[in-house]
Amino acid sequence: MWRHILKHLAAGGLCVGILIAIVLVCLDTWYLERFLPQTQLAGTNLANLTVDQAMEKINDELEPSDLIVILSSPQATSSALGSDLGLAFDHKQVLNQHLFELKQKPILTRISLIVRAWNKPTHLPTKLRLNQRLTQAWVDNFAQTVDQPGSFPQALLGSTNSPSTLEISPGKIGRVLSIEKTTAQVLAQVSSHTGRAVDPNTNNRSGQTATTQIVQSAIFISDGLVLTPQEVLEARVKTNQLVGRTIKFSLDQPYIDMAFSDKEIISILALPTGFNQPELQALTQGKVEPYNQPPQDAIFEYDPDTLAVTQFEPDRPGIEIDSELLASAIIGEVEQILALPADTIIPSEDKVVNLELPHSSTPPKIPLANTNRLGIDELIGVGRSLYAHSIPSRIHNVAHATTLMSGTLVPPGEEFSFNKTIGPVTRATGFKPAWVIKRGRTVLGDGGGVCQVSTTLFRAVLDTGLDVTLRLPHSYRVGYYEQNVKPGIDATVYTGNTDFRFINDTTHHILIFGQADSENLEMYFEIYGTSDGRHTKIVDHKNWGSIPAPPAQYIDDPSLPSGVVKQIEHSVPGLKTEFTNVIYDKYDNEVRRETFESNYIPWAAKYLVGTG
Repeated sequence: MWRHILKHLAAGGLCVGILIAIVLVCLDTWYLERFLPQTQLAGTNLANLTVDQAMEKINDELEPSDLIVILSSPQATSSALGSDLGLAFDHKQVLNQHLFELKQKPILTRISLIVRAWNKPTHLPTKLRLNQRLTQAWVDNFAQTVDQPGSFPQALLGSTNSPSTLEISPGKIGRVLSIEKTTAQVLAQVSSHTGRAVDPNTNNRSGQTATTQIVQSAIFISDGLVLTPQEVLEARVKTNQLVGRTIKFSLDQPYIDMAFSDKEIISILALPTGFNQPELQALTQGKVEPYNQPPQDAIFEYDPDTLAVTQFEPDRPGIEIDSELLASAIIGEVEQILALPADTIIPSEDKVVNLELPHSSTPPKIPLANTNRLGIDELIGVGRSLYAHSIPSRIHNVAHATTLMSGTLVPPGEEFSFNKTIGPVTRATGFKPAWVIKRGRTVLGDGGGVCQVSTTLFRAVLDTGLDVTLRLPHSYRVGYYEQNVKPGIDATVYTGNTDFRFINDTTHHILIFGQADSENLEMYFEIYGTSDGRHTKIVDHKNWGSIPAPPAQYIDDPSLPSGVVKQIEHSVPGLKTEFTNVIYDKYDNEVRRETFESNYIPWAAKYLVGTG
């Protein structure tokens, strides 16, 4: 009998045990996504709530209190309210982290925590966070008051090709606040603050307003570099090797002539060794940007009967200059120069390095050859000139005469006349008074500057290899025509037979296209036609017979107030020049030679002396 009773009791206990186990497993499943009994955050009961439900309750019941963040340095301190830095509780991260950690525990451990939770409350910490952008702005503002920036050694050249103006700054050590590191530390320190901040409107036991303070020391890094006296001396010797040097990069079509002067080259050095990459990048990009261009389609409209050109735009390939290769080429050339012994003597003509400009090219969709049947297919010659220091009226006349000349068509076998093409040079035709050479004197006359245009066209004709039939030099040397070439490559024009002429000795029409840049004071003429393969080279350029300029001349001028002296002409020594333009065919056989002579008389400086 007793055995029977004990057997039933044992069976009943097993059922109860199974029932309890099932209940505990169900509770564990329930609390996988919910907070245990008596779970609290800042006094708010979260028992049996999901994360979303808990966040809703927290947002309804909790008001974030403020705190003070203090940034300190040996020089100064700065404080800011957390609310001004975007202070907020990061409750959701705390809640998710708490549930995640519970899920990672073994099931028996979780069940044990569930059972004990009814008797032992769980207090979750608060977690604060600041807005990174607002905090960084505050740190940046503080940096401006405490930074003691240093400087890096630098070489500066005051005037190009002038060793006496070379200066070596040795640099200076300084300290600057690391905005990135300091901001990260402030954010991390606030984020790790776990006690609930005291509301500033709540009084503590002493009756004073209590606000949690978080103090962070500003993080500083060294700035700048200082050369020793010996390093300064070595830097001066090394840098002096670059004085007078020029690195040029060029293209023929489209024409690009990009020069880096000794001042610019020296400015990119990072002393005591290496290169200042940001400075180099800024320098090269500033040079490159004006030349990068999309491809340009050709436009050519003309009257086939009169050969009057109404619109002309040559085709231009699209150009994209490779700035990285350009910078590398500059570094390579500078390193070669600096590797030379300091006492190496370099001839002046070797101080300019000429390199091809690294670039990629995109052809136009409409080439020039597709626009006409006159044989105006391609560029066959170019001439260029500079005219810095010209007076405004001369600049106007150069641009006006270039416009009149541009678009001129010359049929095969015909002789071109500059005077006939440009027409009368008077105020009535749009020209202004500027300095001209007339009867051995420099006087104001209509069209001063037109010779800049004839000279530039003369150079284009030389490059093309056309047959020059009339060219006359100026009476004396004019500085405008020697700004980019040797003396003697000029052509004067005036009324009558003081003209510039050539014959189109090709088998197709040629077209003259020119542009004058009145801002940079440079101009060019391009000659388009059909190339027969001819090419040219200027050889045997000679200068001799230099004669000093005569004494200055002073001329009384009653139109000027007494005592006023005004220079109207500069002294120029006399000189004889000669050069030969050799024309070759496509097989490099010499076709003919044209020799051009100039006999420039010496010229005295002239001053007007006021007598009025």
